Amino acid sequence: MPWGTRVVFFLALLALAGCERGSGASGRGGGAPSASAPPALVNPGDLTPLAEVVKQAPGSRVKTRAFVWLFRPTCKPCAPGAHCEPCPPALFQFSEKPNTGAGSAPGALILSDFNGGEPKLDTKTEYVLEGALEQHPEAKGQPFIRIEKIGTLTAAP
Repeated sequence: MPWGTRVVFFLALLALAGCERGSGASGRGGGAPSASAPPALVNPGDLTPLAEVVKQAPGSRVKTRAFVWLFRPTCKPCAPGAHCEPCPPALFQFSEKPNTGAGSAPGALILSDFNGGEPKLDTKTEYVLEGALEQHPEAKGQPFIRIEKIGTLTAAP
């Protein structure tokens, strides 16, 4: 199994084992969650495929399309003296393919966080992400994008 696939599998297992999937802020995001959905973008311009974005160096400015793969995990507090699984990074995961349930593969995967509040997101909508690639301490070397602008990808009428 390739290294990237192992990491994704491990993070997914951690999320299912000891954490709740939620879209609420964990206190480590960029502000209070927002209840509004991202704006629709009919003609977003040139987009770089996510598979190419994840290969670029930190500091690169990117604009790509992706689906929410895993919402920001929020872990339950560990009781004193109890042995709890470590909580995965409090970051969103975006993928080039939609999460259709057990057994679906994400394709390219990138960890992310937002500047400002978190918009209302779902796993069925394709989003346009615009921001800068960074090295994030919780990403542990995995590709990470600080999302500055997000919109839903909408077909032209």
